[in-house]
Amino acid sequence: MAKKLFFCLFFIVSVGLSAQNTKEVAYHSEFERAVFLSDSDIFSSLLMADPMVSIEEKEDFSEKMEDFIGQLSAKQGKYRSQLDFVSTVFYKTHRKFLKRYRQFTPFGKMLRTGNYDCLSATSLYALLFERLGIGYEIVETNYHIYITVVTPKGNALIESTDAIYGYVTNPKEIEERLKEFEARNSTVSSEDQYAFETHINDRVSQSGLIGLQYYNASVNAYNNTEFGEAIDLLQKAFVFRNNTRMDEFGMLLTQTILDDPTLAAESKSDYINKLAGLLDLKITLASR
Repeated sequence: MAKKLFFCLFFIVSVGLSAQNTKEVAYHSEFERAVFLSDSDIFSSLLMADPMVSIEEKEDFSEKMEDFIGQLSAKQGKYRSQLDFVSTVFYKTHRKFLKRYRQFTPFGKMLRTGNYDCLSATSLYALLFERLGIGYEIVETNYHIYITVVTPKGNALIESTDAIYGYVTNPKEIEERLKEFEARNSTVSSEDQYAFETHINDRVSQSGLIGLQYYNASVNAYNNTEFGEAIDLLQKAFVFRNNTRMDEFGMLLTQTILDDPTLAAESKSDYINKLAGLLDLKITLASR
């Protein structure tokens, strides 16, 4: 039995597939197709990885988000420091949108249900900070993602899944938490969890969040032994984001399929051919 991948995966280049390659993409909705093939805004792009999102629902989400940003922006100049304002953004956002932690919750489902995970919640904070003109950096490790807010009077570390203690401004505590994140790169929480050989600690751009939405979905499909779906999602992930951990996951997926005695020979051959082509083409696709 394959080891499952249990972790929170977490981060503008305008990218797109060539006409030849877009014919091979398996779109799960008309909304995804429309956004994927256009230079859409980051909000729409974050939503497209959720197969349940429609154009109509996107408009509803957008209206609610604009209203929330407007409320925050109206009070932005009333705070003594930017860090005080960021604290308000952190806690108000949790109360408004982030209700229950549920692993592998896509961005759209988060807005629909209040469920969230590391990636979807971090994506939301990144979107808000971008719109509010707050400087930030997103950092991705093997099993975690976090945001550092940078201001003239100090920095803040934000862990999006910690509703009570997730806003940290004390420099010593920030340093301690960063050491914890680094330590997690070498550990797994259970025997059936795959331990990556690759250790990453990468800064990521906002567009990389799109790729990681697909990557999370691919990992979830892999955990559910839906290998065809995992391959299709990984293909889309590579368009927006790539690193050595994603390469390693592609090789893990390949080896798992090769070792699975329950797969029909024809299906196994089809999957392996797709993966071979995908891993070879990954750099070309992601750099367009």
